[in-house]
Amino acid sequence: MNGWMRGIGGLALGLMLSVGALAAPAQAADQSARRVIITPGGDYPGFDAETLKDVGQQACAQACQTNSACNAFTYNIKARWCFLKSDFGAMAVAPGAIAGRVVTLRQTDPTIAETRTDELQFLGPGAFDEAKRQFGGLAKDYPSNGMGYEAIHQAALLARKNGNALEATQAFGAMLGIAAEDPAVWREFALAFLRQNPQDYEPRQRAQTGATAAAINAYLRSDGKSDQAASLNVLGDSLVRREMWPEAIKTYRLSLEFREDARIRAAYDKVVAEHGFRIQSNTVDADSESPRMCLVFSENLPVSDPTLSDFVVVEGGTGLAIEPKDNQICVDGLKHGQRYTLRVRAGLPSASGEKLAQAASVTSYVRDREPWVGFGGNAYVLPAGQGASIPVDSINTALIEAEVYRIGDRSLAVAVRDGNFLRQLDSYSASQIASQSGQSIWTGAIEVPVNKPNETVTTAIPIGDALKNVEPGVYVITARAKKNGEQEYGDLATQWFIVSDLGLSALTGHDGIHAVIRSLNTARAVSGVKVKLVATNDEILGEATTNAEGYVHFEPGLARGTGGMAPQLLVTQTDQGDYAFLDLKKTAFDLTDRGVDGRPAPGALDTFLTSERGIYRPGETVHLTALLRDAQAKAVTGLPLTLIVDRPDGVEFLRTKIEDQGAGGYAYDVKIPDGAQRGAWRFQLYADPDGDQLTEISALVDDFEPERIAFELKTTAERLVSGQTFPIELTAKYLYGANAIGLGVDGEIIATPTSEAAAYPGYSFGLSDDPVETVRDSLGASAVTDEDGVAAFDATVPELPATTKLFDAEIVVRVTDTNGRAVERRLKLPASSGGTHIGIKTNFDDGSVPEGGMARFDLIAIGEDGERIAAPGATWSIERLETNYQWYRRDGAWKYEAITTATRIANGTVDLLADAAVPVEAKVDWGRYRLTVSLPGDTPTSSSVAFDAGWYVDASATSETPDMLTVSLDQKNYKIGDTAKLRLDPRFAGIAQIMVIDDRVIDMKTVDVPADGTTVDLAVTDKWGPGAYVTATLFRPMDVAAKRMPSRALGLAWVPVDPGNRRLQVELGTEEQIRPRGPLSIPVTLANLAPGEDAYVTVAAVDVGILNLTGFKTPDPDGWYFSQRRLGMEIRDLYGQLIDRMQGVPGRLRSGGDGGASGLKAPPPTEKLIAYFSGVVKVDADGKANVTFDLPDFNGSVRVMAIAWSKEGLGHAEKTVIVRDPVVVMASLPRFMTPGDQSRVLVEINNVEGEAGDYRLAVDAPGVTMDPGAADMPVRLEKLGRATLALPMTAEDIGDHMITVSLKSPDGQTFARDYMLGIRPAGQPVSRRSLISLAPGKKLTIDAGAFSEFKPLTTSAALAVGGSAKLDIVAILASLDRYPYGCTEQITSKAMPLLYLNQVAATIGIAQDSEIRKRIQDAIGKVLDNQSSSGSFGLWGPGYDDLWLDAYVSDFLTRAKAVGYVVPDVAFNNAIDNLANRIGYAQDFDKGGEAIAYALYVLARNGKAAIGDLRYYAETKLGNFATPLAQAQIGAGLALYGDKARAADVFKLAVENVRTSYGQLPAYRQDYGSYLRDQAAVLTLVAETGDKATDREALVDTIVQMRDTRRYLSTQEQGWMLMAAASLMNDLRQASLDVDGNKADVPLYRKLLGSDVDSRPLVVENTGDVPLDAALTLTGIPLDPEPAGGDGFTITRSYFNTDGTEADPATVAQNDRLVVVLKVTANEARFGRIMVVDPLPAGFEIENPNISRSGDTSTYEWLKVEQNIDHTEARTDRFVAALTRSSSDPVEFSVAYGVRAVSPGTFIHPAATVEDMYDPDRQAHTDTSAVEIVGPTTTK
Repeated sequence: MNGWMRGIGGLALGLMLSVGALAAPAQAADQSARRVIITPGGDYPGFDAETLKDVGQQACAQACQTNSACNAFTYNIKARWCFLKSDFGAMAVAPGAIAGRVVTLRQTDPTIAETRTDELQFLGPGAFDEAKRQFGGLAKDYPSNGMGYEAIHQAALLARKNGNALEATQAFGAMLGIAAEDPAVWREFALAFLRQNPQDYEPRQRAQTGATAAAINAYLRSDGKSDQAASLNVLGDSLVRREMWPEAIKTYRLSLEFREDARIRAAYDKVVAEHGFRIQSNTVDADSESPRMCLVFSENLPVSDPTLSDFVVVEGGTGLAIEPKDNQICVDGLKHGQRYTLRVRAGLPSASGEKLAQAASVTSYVRDREPWVGFGGNAYVLPAGQGASIPVDSINTALIEAEVYRIGDRSLAVAVRDGNFLRQLDSYSASQIASQSGQSIWTGAIEVPVNKPNETVTTAIPIGDALKNVEPGVYVITARAKKNGEQEYGDLATQWFIVSDLGLSALTGHDGIHAVIRSLNTARAVSGVKVKLVATNDEILGEATTNAEGYVHFEPGLARGTGGMAPQLLVTQTDQGDYAFLDLKKTAFDLTDRGVDGRPAPGALDTFLTSERGIYRPGETVHLTALLRDAQAKAVTGLPLTLIVDRPDGVEFLRTKIEDQGAGGYAYDVKIPDGAQRGAWRFQLYADPDGDQLTEISALVDDFEPERIAFELKTTAERLVSGQTFPIELTAKYLYGANAIGLGVDGEIIATPTSEAAAYPGYSFGLSDDPVETVRDSLGASAVTDEDGVAAFDATVPELPATTKLFDAEIVVRVTDTNGRAVERRLKLPASSGGTHIGIKTNFDDGSVPEGGMARFDLIAIGEDGERIAAPGATWSIERLETNYQWYRRDGAWKYEAITTATRIANGTVDLLADAAVPVEAKVDWGRYRLTVSLPGDTPTSSSVAFDAGWYVDASATSETPDMLTVSLDQKNYKIGDTAKLRLDPRFAGIAQIMVIDDRVIDMKTVDVPADGTTVDLAVTDKWGPGAYVTATLFRPMDVAAKRMPSRALGLAWVPVDPGNRRLQVELGTEEQIRPRGPLSIPVTLANLAPGEDAYVTVAAVDVGILNLTGFKTPDPDGWYFSQRRLGMEIRDLYGQLIDRMQGVPGRLRSGGDGGASGLKAPPPTEKLIAYFSGVVKVDADGKANVTFDLPDFNGSVRVMAIAWSKEGLGHAEKTVIVRDPVVVMASLPRFMTPGDQSRVLVEINNVEGEAGDYRLAVDAPGVTMDPGAADMPVRLEKLGRATLALPMTAEDIGDHMITVSLKSPDGQTFARDYMLGIRPAGQPVSRRSLISLAPGKKLTIDAGAFSEFKPLTTSAALAVGGSAKLDIVAILASLDRYPYGCTEQITSKAMPLLYLNQVAATIGIAQDSEIRKRIQDAIGKVLDNQSSSGSFGLWGPGYDDLWLDAYVSDFLTRAKAVGYVVPDVAFNNAIDNLANRIGYAQDFDKGGEAIAYALYVLARNGKAAIGDLRYYAETKLGNFATPLAQAQIGAGLALYGDKARAADVFKLAVENVRTSYGQLPAYRQDYGSYLRDQAAVLTLVAETGDKATDREALVDTIVQMRDTRRYLSTQEQGWMLMAAASLMNDLRQASLDVDGNKADVPLYRKLLGSDVDSRPLVVENTGDVPLDAALTLTGIPLDPEPAGGDGFTITRSYFNTDGTEADPATVAQNDRLVVVLKVTANEARFGRIMVVDPLPAGFEIENPNISRSGDTSTYEWLKVEQNIDHTEARTDRFVAALTRSSSDPVEFSVAYGVRAVSPGTFIHPAATVEDMYDPDRQAHTDTSAVEIVGPTTTK
C-alpha cells in the first residue's frame, strides 16, 4: 500500500488545512456549469450512492448532472440500470457499460491551451513532449487504487504537511489521473517533484523532468495573469534546477510581465548575470593582408538588423567596417602595428531576442604578420631551358631555408597511387622521403632580395643551380622562413617538380590509350621518345616509342586491367635523359562548356529499352521492348540478356533471361501484382548479371484516372522576377477532338531557392547559410477557356524573399474538367528576387583542396535578368572555420554547445567582368574554410561556398580545363563521302592537332595555324558512324625572351552523319478517325527496307489521356542511336601542370644550412483503360505487317506507336487516332459513394458529327435512386450542339454497380458508355459477441431483430456450435477476411490459419476452396516480395533485424510447403538459412529471447535445429524467456525431436505462466504479442505436438476469459486463436443438430448476412444428448456513429487552405483544394506499430503527389508533419499511413495529404482512425460528420 494511502487515518487534521486554489472538482458548482463526459465500454467501480432501474442512457446522465451529490455514474446497457456515484476513481474497462463523469465547465477561452503553448515555444518540442508523456501516463503511473478523488486530496495535503515529498507526488498524481483540469493541482504536483531532491542520479533526473512537465501542464491550463505567473514561477524554478539557463531566463521574464514578484525578480537577475547572453572571447586576425578584430558571443546575432552596428564603437581608426556574421562582430580594415579598442554597448540583441546585460570593451594590438613561405598551386612540370626557376612567395622574411629531395623512377607509381605525390609535406614526411623512398640532394637557403613589411614577395629560385644533373624521377623542394634561434616542426611549403621539355597528352577510349608528345619549347612533335605504361602496382604494362608525329598507341587489352594492374602512369624518357610522366587516374577534362552533350557514350553493347507507357495500375502488365546494338548501331544478335525488375523500395521483384527475337530485338511482359507497391519500378538489362548494367528505365505504378482533356502551356517569359507579371496562354481540347469550352483555369508558382543556375554550370550563387524557404503561392489570376478552348492571362510572380540565392520557379497550371478533376501542366523557369547575384565556381573537385594546396575560384556577377554584368569593387575573403565546444551541465549531466569562429586567412578586392570570369585564389592548410564574396552598395549581395582542405584529398584529382579554341563547321550534318570543313579561329598562332574521335580515335592530322586562323578539310567516312567529335588542340611554344609560358587551347564540335536508309521510314496506315466498339486496324509499312532484309516491329495503342499523365513520348530508337552522344574518350595532358617559371625576382642560393602531421475491396476504377501492345511482329518480304486491336466503348484519342528495326536499320512512327461516336456521350460521377450520399451523374453530350433532332437519354443505374424522369428523358440536340445534364442520384445499395448511360439518336443508333460505381458503407464495423450454452432440446433463434442496432446491408452473423465454438472461429475468420491492410505480419496472420481451416472458410462463404488456395499462394508471393537478399523480412518492404518476424513468416512458409503449396526453393532456403545464421551469433540474454525461441522452433520443424541448443535453453535458460510462448516453442522443438519428457516439463511451465498472464505488457513487446496471443499460441503448440498432460479445455476457458476483457483483437491474436481452433478440430465429441428442421453436422459453422433472416429466422436446435457451446457474433456498422474518442490515443482531423489558413470542410466549393492534417497524440511514450487511416468523403479525391505536383505537400512552408513514415497509400477511398514509434519518439505526430473537392453533393465524412496494430485496444477515432460540396447537382 502506498504511504499516502496508509496516512488516511490522519485525515481529521488534513480537513482543517487551507489549500488555496486546490479544490475537489465540481462539488458545489452551479448546475448549469456541469457537463457529463461519456466513455463507452467503461465503468467507475465503487462509490455507489443510488441505483436507478429501467432508465435510458440520457436519463441516467441527466439524473447525475442535476444531482449535486453525484460526481459520476455507470450505465449498464443491457440491464438499463443507472448507478449514481458520490465519488470516482480510475475508470475500468467494462464492455456493455457506459461510464460518465461530471465536470465543471471553466469559463475559459477554448483555445487557451493553444495560446499558452505558443507563449512557451522557446522551450522547444522536447519539453512539451515530456509534458504530454506525463499527462498520458497519469493513470498508469499514479493509480488511485480504488480511492475517491476527495480522499486522495486529503492524503496529498497530509503528505505535503509532513514533508513527505514522494508520497505527495504520488497523491497529487493520482488526483490528476482522475481529474486533470485544475492548474493548481498541477502546480502542487510540480512542487512535490521539486521537494524530492534525491541524491541518486536517475531519481533526481526523473524528479526534475517531472517538475518541468507538471509546471508546463499547469501553465497550459492557467487562465488569468495571476494564475499564469504562479505556474511560470514553478516552471522557472524547475528549469534552474535542470540548469536550462536560456529557457529559465525567458520563463522568469514572462512571469514578471504578468506579475511583479520580488523573489522571481531576484532569481531572474541572478540567472541573467551568470548565464545570459554575453561575450565569450575575442580574436585578432593579424596574419591576413587586411587584419581584423572580432568579438565572439554566446549566441548568434541578428545579422540582418541594420541597427546592430549602432551598439559597437571602435577607437583607434576611422572608416573601419563593422561586420556581424553568425555569432561574431568583426571590425575590418585594421592596420598592422596599431592598437584598437572595441566597445559594445549594453542592450546589444541576440538572434533569440536576448540582450547584452552590460557594456564591455576589448583592446588589442595588431602585430605584424608571422614570417611565412609558400609555393603557388599543384603544378609540377617546370619547362626545361636556360634559367629555369621556381617561384616562391614569402612574407616578412629575408631568408628561406630549403631542401630538395628526389624520388626515383621506380618508386614513382607507388607515390602517385598512395596519394603522396603533390602532397604537402611536414618535417616528418620529408625525413621519410630522405630516409626511405628517395634521397635529399640539396640543402641550403634562399635570399629574398626584396623584403617589404607585411607584403607578399615572389622570388624565383634558380633551381638549375641546385640540380647539377637531372635524373629520371620526381623532385620536391621544401621551404620555410628562417627564424633566428628557433627549431621548427610541422608543415613545410612544398613544391613537387620535374624539369622537362616533353609536353605529354593522352586519350583513353575503348580502343586503348593514345599519347602524343610535343616539345614545350617548340610545340613540334618529338620522335624517338620511349613511353612506358605503368600499372598501379608499378608493373610495366607496355612500352612503345613515338613515331615522327610524336604518337604512340597502347592496345585496349593493356588498358582494361583492374586493381593493381590498372594503368596508373604514362612515363616518357628520351635518350638524352629528358623525363616526364602523366597520371592516368587524374580527372579528365570536363568539356561540357564546348559542346559535349547528349546521351552517355555507349560501350561495346549499346542498348535501347522502353515500355509502351509511363504509368500502370496495380495488376496491369508492363510491355518492354529492347534493342541491342554495337557502337556503330548495328545489331548484336543471339545474345541472351538478363532482365532485373526492382520495386520502388529497391528490392528485386523479378530476375529472368530474355532471348533475342530477331535482329537484336527483345520483348518481355512483366505482370505487376494486384497489391503492388506504388511508386517508380525499375527495369534493368544486363549482358552479365555480375557485370555492369547495360541500361535501365522506370515506370510509375499507382492508382489513376486518365485525363480527358489536353493542353500545352506557352509563355514568352524566359526568367521570372519577384513581383512582376508574365503572360500565360493555353489551348484546351477534349481528347476526342472538340474544343474544351468554359473550363476554369488556375494554378500556382512554387519557387524553390537554389544555388545553381542552368545557364552557368558549376557556379554557386548565394550565401551557403542563407535561411530562405520555398515560396508557394497562386498565380494571382485565373481564367476560363473561350469558345476556341483558349485561355490567356497575366500571372504574377509572388513577392520572393530578399535573398542572395536564386530560385527555380515551377509554374503549375490546372484546367478543371467538367467532372471536377483537374488536368495539370508545368513549366520551369529561373527566377530571382531581384538585384545582383554573385556566382562562385570552385576549380577543384568534390569540395576539397589538398592540404597546403591552392584553393582557386572563378567569380561572376549576374543581374536580375540573368545576364552577366560588370560589378566593380567586389570584396572577397577566405576564412578558416574552427569549432570549439562550450561545456555546461544540464539535468546533472555534462552537455556541450558548438561555437564556431571564423579566422580570416586571405582577402582582397576585385572588379567582376561582364565578359570573363575573374579568378581568386589562396593557399590553405588542413581544415574547414569558407569563401565569401560581397558587393557593397544600395542593394548589397553576397555569396559563399564552404570547402575542406586536408591530407586525405588527392591533389591529382583536380581537373584543369584547357583554354577555349573557337571551331566551326560549314554544314549542320554530313553524308558519308562528304568533306567537312573545320574552321579554326585562334587567339594565337601555333600548331594544331586535329582528331576525329568518339569512343576511339578515328582520324588524326597536324596543321600549322596562323594568327588569323585556317580551315581544315576532313573526309567523312563510314568509320564516323552516326556521328563523331572533331577536336582541335592548338599548341604554342615557350618564349623565354617574351616571358611567355608554353600553352594549349582546345576546341571541339559534334559532327552528325546522316544515316540515310539506315533510318527506316515507318508508315502507319491507320485511319485518322474511327468509331468505337470495333477493330483498330494498323497497317505498318517500312518504306525503305532493303529487299530481302528481315525486319521487325512492335506496335502499341494507348489512350493519350494515360500518356499525358507522365508526359510519355513515343519511343524513338533511331533518335537514340543516331543522335549526339557524350564524348567516349578521356583527354588529359601536362599543360595545366606547368610551373610558371617567368614569375619572381631572382633569388640567390646559399648551400649548406644552419641545422635545424481486406475487407470490402477498394472501389473499382470508373472506366477500363485503353492500352494495347502487339509484341514482336516480323514484317513480310514487302516490309509490311498488320496489327489489329478491338476497341470498347471509348471517346478520346489513341496514340499508335511503332518501333521498327532490322540488322542495320532503325525507325519509329506515331499517329494519333481520334476515336469517337458521331454524338459523344460522357458521364461523370464520384469514384465511389456511401449509402445516403447525394450527388449527380453529370452527362455531357456533344453532337460533333450527328444530325440535329430529338434524342433519348437513358440511364440504367442499379444501386442508386434517381428521379424517374431523369433516368429516361428526351434531349434536343442541334447540329454541333452540346447539352449538359446533372441528374441527381442517391446511393443506396452496397456493392459494385455498372452504370450505363446511353443515347438513342433519331435514326435509331445507340451510343452507350459503361461506368462502374462502388458503393461502400461509411464507418467501421463493430462486433457483438455472445457465448451461449445450448442444452439438449434447446433452440437458438436468429432473426431480424438481432441486427436492429446496425445499418441495413452492413450486417452479418457468424455462428459456431460445438467443438471449438468458444474460440469463435467463424467470427475471427470473417474479421480477418475484412482486414483491409497488408503488411507482412498481417498477410501471414490472414493466410496461415487457412492452411488448416480452408474447409471452414469455404463453408461460411469467405471463398471457394480453389480461391482459398489461390489466396494462400498469393500470400506466399506477397510475403516473399518483402524478403531481403539476406533472407530476412520487413513489415512493409524488405527489412532486417526483426528475427521474430523472420521466424513467423518462415513458420508460415514451412507449414505451407508441408501441405503442398509452392514455395520457391531459393527463397525458402534463404529464410531458413537466415534463422540459422542469426541463431549462430545470437547474444545471450537475461530476460527476453522470444525471437531465439521461435527461430529454434522453426528450425526444428525443418530438422535444422541443434538438439543441444534446445536442451541448453530448456535446462538453463527457460526462466529467462520473457513470454510463455517462447517457453512453449522450446518445448515444441524438443517434442519434434522426440524428447517428450523434457518437452512435457517445458509445456507444464509454459501453461502455468499462461494462466497467470506472465510476460511483458504489449507496450514493451516487439514480438507483436499480448497475453491473449501467447495463450492461443501455447494452446496451438500443445495440441499440435500431442502433449497429453495439459488440460486443453481449461486452457480454452482461460483464452475465452481473456478474450471477454478485450474490445478489439490484433491480427496476431486472431490468427493464433484460429490456429488453436484448428489444432482442436480432432477432439470433437459426437453430437447432433437441426438447422431450420434439417439435420446438420457438428461442429456447425455458419456465416450469414442480416438480410438472410429478414423473412425467416434461422433456428438451431440441439437434438443430441450432450450440451453444446455456441458462439454468436453479430457484426455491422452502428446506426449512430460513435462520438470521437478512444483509448491510448487522441486523433484530430483538421483542414487547411493551401495558404495555411484553417478551413471548414462542412461546406466547400467544387474544385477547392485543401490540405488534411491528422494529428495523433499517444497517452504514453511506448513502442507501437501505428496505422492511421482517413476515409474520404466520396466527393473528395486525393491529389496524388506521384502524379500531380499539386499534391506535393512538402513545399508548404507552414506545414510541419512527421517525416519518418514507413508506408503511405493514396487510395481511391482513403489515405493510409503506417509508422513505427519507439518509446523515445515524441508522443505527438502529424501526417498530411492534399485533397480536391471534385464531385458536388452531400457526403458522409467517416471518422479518421488510429490504432496500434498489435495492441488494438489502443485506438481512437474522430467524429463522423458530413461534407457538402457546392456545385450543380441537377438540371432545370
